[in-house]
Amino acid sequence: MDIRRATANDALGVATIHSDAWRAAYKGLVPDAHLEKMSVDRSAARHREALAAGGLEVYLGWEGREAVGFVGIGACRDEDLGSKSTGEIDYSAISIAE
Repeated sequence: MDIRRATANDALGVATIHSDAWRAAYKGLVPDAHLEKMSVDRSAARHREALAAGGLEVYLGWEGREAVGFVGIGACRDEDLGSKSTGEIDYSAISIAE
């Protein structure tokens, strides 16, 4: 697997993995109507804007030419920890093979 920092051009891949993972992981836990109305296009637009602005630090995992997972990282929000030496995973997902 290769890992590299995501760019705005990767927004559709991130959004697709994120939506697919949510639909698989939360089926039966979250109302079907919510999962069905998730829009990859809207999510991709938000990710594209944030990645272009530098507002997200996201890394993509690749198998060949296919994006298979991602992780978004940021500054630690715990007040008792030093944000200069501690970070946190904001969100992540992996592609789920059928």
